[in-house]
Amino acid sequence: MGRSDGYVTPSDAGLDWNVDDTKEDFIGKRSLARDRNVGGPRPHIVGLLPIDGDFVPPDGAALVDPAARDEFARMIGHVTAGGYSPNLKRSIALAQLDEGRSRMGERVTISTVGRKEPAVVTRPVFIDPENQRMRS
Repeated sequence: MGRSDGYVTPSDAGLDWNVDDTKEDFIGKRSLARDRNVGGPRPHIVGLLPIDGDFVPPDGAALVDPAARDEFARMIGHVTAGGYSPNLKRSIALAQLDEGRSRMGERVTISTVGRKEPAVVTRPVFIDPENQRMRS
């Protein structure tokens, strides 16, 4: 579930544990080092739980900061994939959100044509985050 724009690093996706920086060289090592050195806010992959559990956010929908006054400062990310979870009996989504891991529990607004829906930022793992089902 999900897609990205080619700009996402393993760290942005929460997969930095999967990269061995101690290796002398590997494909993408220079790009990862460059992205770390540039600094600034990075988009992180996060989960979204729409307040209206029946609203399925469309792919590409803008995420806006409901508190921002400046129209251009309001865009803080976008939905990469939305769907209905039969296990959770509600809609869920994945998104790229500026500094998303520091926003857990915050509300953002999903903005689509003619509709604005609030959602809560969560971890991008919706079922069995502790891997209990896999270990049983």
